Amino acid sequence: MNYSAKQYSEALIGLSKEANTEAVDVAIAELERMLARQGKKSLMKQIVKDILTAQDKEKGVSHIALTLPRRAKEYSKDIAESLSTISKTSINIETQYDDTIIAGARVLVDSQWYIDATINGRLQKLSDQLHTQ
Repeated sequence: MNYSAKQYSEALIGLSKEANTEAVDVAIAELERMLARQGKKSLMKQIVKDILTAQDKEKGVSHIALTLPRRAKEYSKDIAESLSTISKTSINIETQYDDTIIAGARVLVDSQWYIDATINGRLQKLSDQLHTQ
C-alpha cells in the first residue's frame, strides 16, 4: 500500500505522543529501511519537513514557500516583510527563484494553500480556457 509523506508524518507524530523516545527512534529507523527497500528514501525529507511544519503549526507559526523570478531578488525581503505583516502571525518564509517566471509570484502556505499570481500561470489558465471552449 502506498502512503503519502503526510500520512507517514501524522503517524509518527501520533506515535511520539503515545510512546517513549526509544520506540519512536525504532519506528523512524524501520520506516527509513522500508522506504529504502521500496526505492522511496527521498520521501523521508518530505516526512521530516511535514513533522516540523506540524510542530510549528502547534506553536502558531506558518510556513510560506515563496517563488519569484530571479530578477525580483532585490525585492524578496520587502515581499517577505509584507507577507509577514498581512499574516499577523509568526511565519517562516523560504524564498526560491525560478528563471521561467516572467513576472509575479507563487505562494504556498503551510503546504495547503497555493496561489499562482505569475504571468505564466495566468497565460496557462487562459490557454486552458480557450482549449475547453
